Amino acid sequence: MKYLFIYSTKAGKNDFNKFHREIKDFFIKKSLIENCQFVFTEDENHGRRAAKKFALENKEGIVYACGGDGTLSEIANVLKNTNIALGLIPMGTANDFSKIFDYEKFTLDDLINPQIKKIDTIEINKTHTSINIASTGLDTRVLEYAREYAKKYKFLGKRIYDLATLKVLFNNRGQKIKMFIDEKIIEGTYTLCAFCNGSYYGGGFNPAPNSILNDGKMEIVLAEFLKVPEIIRLIPKYKKGQIFNEDKIKIFKAENVKIELPEEINLNIDGELLKDREFNLKLNKENLKFAILANLKNKNQIK
Repeated sequence: MKYLFIYSTKAGKNDFNKFHREIKDFFIKKSLIENCQFVFTEDENHGRRAAKKFALENKEGIVYACGGDGTLSEIANVLKNTNIALGLIPMGTANDFSKIFDYEKFTLDDLINPQIKKIDTIEINKTHTSINIASTGLDTRVLEYAREYAKKYKFLGKRIYDLATLKVLFNNRGQKIKMFIDEKIIEGTYTLCAFCNGSYYGGGFNPAPNSILNDGKMEIVLAEFLKVPEIIRLIPKYKKGQIFNEDKIKIFKAENVKIELPEEINLNIDGELLKDREFNLKLNKENLKFAILANLKNKNQIK
């Protein structure tokens, strides 16, 4: 088995050099170091290029994404529909996708021969792939403002998200959306829409606690327009995955979704923003091999 470790040096604040030494020493002791390649990303698309090169040069193998959710999604875009498996070593800031796994019990021995399962991905506008969650609405506007404030007010650190949240709540408005969910047509004003393959996003929010990564369906969570007091009341429930009995929360499962909008807005795709007036989401069943390094907290989330 061949292994490629991609260290996303833009992710989080981890000591990648220290972890690299541990990985390298481990594979030397196992007499497997000749099977390993290591890449420290130097630019935005470096990880993508390295994964693509590895997939072209090897009939089988595992690419370990050592980074956050953005790194994972970026490499998933390359490895889907190949015979190369994708594994995750969470070293980012939020590490949301990893939250369904019990990584506290992860050891380096798990890297050598992990269980590999095929999982679904969500294709968006034929140009982007989500391995986790795509969303639009209140949460995406918070991300937009946070990124804007991060450039202006670097001294605030993570508090930029608090500032961005206050900005969005102060200018609370819904988004008019027309949606085709498989054969169903839905039209209205929504505060938030999440299209889920995984469970967690946005630093630990949990819109789809029972999502299954390889059931051939995406779970769709729609929040009809909410006033500020309703939003404040529901935020803790949304974080805990406890919103299903709320009148203004609608849940669907589907393979295809088409979103039509009166204006261009951003869709948050695993942390990457894509701006358009129309989005086409397609669930691609079991088109990505995934190397499982830790037990699932809920064993039913992968069949």
